[in-house]
Amino acid sequence: MAHVMLVEDDEATRYATQRALEQAGHAVAPFGDPDAALDALTQLPPDVLVLDYGFRGTSRDGSAIADRARALRRDVRVIFMTGYPDAAVVLSRCYLVLPKPVNMGRLLAAVRAATLHVSVDAVAPRG
Repeated sequence: MAHVMLVEDDEATRYATQRALEQAGHAVAPFGDPDAALDALTQLPPDVLVLDYGFRGTSRDGSAIADRARALRRDVRVIFMTGYPDAAVVLSRCYLVLPKPVNMGRLLAAVRAATLHVSVDAVAPRG
């Protein structure tokens, strides 16, 4: 089980992702507001940070949250979910980038791999 901080501004996506992670046995701290997530990082340092890259209605992006999480816990694994086709800009800051709409099986494999500190390919379902 991993402690996962989930930061996603779309309520339906956040709920579905939270539910999938919890059903897989993870403890999830969900946030819809990037500023609230930033404030909570000191009290809730996650093992894995799953977050959107772009947030509506703010100039803030997920990299600020990822940077703060890494400052507090160097070994935190960051998984970005993004609808932006050119996600290469964030690759150097994270463990993995998943395109939206996110495949929940792929996300669960990524979180599992992140907690084991292995490549996602090592735990991805075959077939």
